[in-house]
Amino acid sequence: MLERAEADSLRQAIEKYRNDERTDLRTGTTSYLATTQRIEYLWRDQLKVGTADTCDVRLDDPGIKPYHLSVAVVGDSFRVVGRDAGATFKLKGVEMRKATVGPSGIEVGRYTLRLSHQRYPAIIVFDPKSPRMKSYHGIDYYPVDLAWRYVLPLTSNAKSDTSIIISTRGNQRRVVRVGWFDFMVGETRCRLNQWRALSFFCEEAGC
Repeated sequence: MLERAEADSLRQAIEKYRNDERTDLRTGTTSYLATTQRIEYLWRDQLKVGTADTCDVRLDDPGIKPYHLSVAVVGDSFRVVGRDAGATFKLKGVEMRKATVGPSGIEVGRYTLRLSHQRYPAIIVFDPKSPRMKSYHGIDYYPVDLAWRYVLPLTSNAKSDTSIIISTRGNQRRVVRVGWFDFMVGETRCRLNQWRALSFFCEEAGC
């Protein structure tokens, strides 16, 4: 049983998280309202990114070159290379010319490009100037109910066995089960498995 002060503190933290989510949807660089394009690789193993008509992913920003980047699928990862002279991108705030990354986001000009393996390999474009950002009207949440809050020990999986799960878009993803949580909801025994996706990240200096 939580003390009143602790319960109040938790409610405040949850409400802050909800308010942060509302703000992120309204102004965040990767808000789904900022999504403007999803370009799938389909039969291709590489996509061209830039301002030129011949690019697969066309962006409109003064700081982007005609043939700015090539983004190739390499297994479960992506190989990103700056093509035109001076063409760079940012990965976790660091400016680069080339890198091999797992599914993640990179910054190109004002845009954020999400390199995705959900369903099919694809590049998803987020534009903070998307007109859809103005369509946000807020989110309603259920009242906070701490009866559904659980603090549980993780039972580690000694085998660390790998498996395949289906993503929300139906794509097969390799994962490893690191453990599980056992708990009761009323008289119902429940188990929540913890999976970790297997991904790869390599900056050019370490490849």
